[in-house]
Amino acid sequence: MEITKVKSKSKINIGLDVISKRDDGYHNIKTIMHELNLFDEMEFSTDAQGFEIISDLNIKKEDNLIYKAYKGFCDYVGEDLNLKVRLNKLLPMGAGIAGGTFNGAETIKYLNRAYGYNIKRDELISFSKKIGADFPYCLTGGKCLAEGIGEILTPVDYSDPYVLLINPGYEVSTKEVYENLKLSESRIDFDKILEALQNKNISALNHSLKNNMEDYVFKKHKELDIIKDRMVKFGGASAMSGSGPTIFGIFYDRDLLLDAYKYFKDRYKNVYLGGNYE
Repeated sequence: MEITKVKSKSKINIGLDVISKRDDGYHNIKTIMHELNLFDEMEFSTDAQGFEIISDLNIKKEDNLIYKAYKGFCDYVGEDLNLKVRLNKLLPMGAGIAGGTFNGAETIKYLNRAYGYNIKRDELISFSKKIGADFPYCLTGGKCLAEGIGEILTPVDYSDPYVLLINPGYEVSTKEVYENLKLSESRIDFDKILEALQNKNISALNHSLKNNMEDYVFKKHKELDIIKDRMVKFGGASAMSGSGPTIFGIFYDRDLLLDAYKYFKDRYKNVYLGGNYE
């Protein structure tokens, strides 16, 4: 029995503009997706009868994005496939960093390889976006400007910053946030965000960086605004990722990063360094 081990990554949204609601229930957005070196551990094999998952997660199979990805792939190819998954969940859930969607994306990629379908990524993206709007990016990874519902991806280039993440230890419902979101007429300038990233200009990045979902989420969870403000005082550029509640800080000075890390580590359990530090 051959076992495939993978690291299932995560992401932050460097800016998130929710532009309009669509007739299909999704929202048109614009955001820079940035892959993090933070991951869950997954093992795959075909040694199963149907679908089997081994995990400490206490969620219904039908709500699990790994199962949804498996079912979506089986429906797409018209076959009932055997899949055994072992998940070591290291990332926080419901955190706005797409940990669950990356789990699902890795499931699709494994099934595609293991059963020799070799379906091209564009085709995988086309069917997987019906499972969840983050699937196109999670099947792609890297650094991308995402538009539409998240399926229109344009690679962007800038040096990887240091990234610090603070997760307060509770989940936020993406569905609830979207349902209560007040759409703004003003747009976020992603050209300026990208320019600030390319120039490693923290001040300019803080000036342009915004997540439209913060207004609603911060009203419910006031400590998030305090975390963001403190991150800026430590010399980072800061915002909420996705629908939250994770707050990230971008740094280019390692000493400032470590000062902030020590401060937050003394106060919160879920504090992560998520950049590339090799």
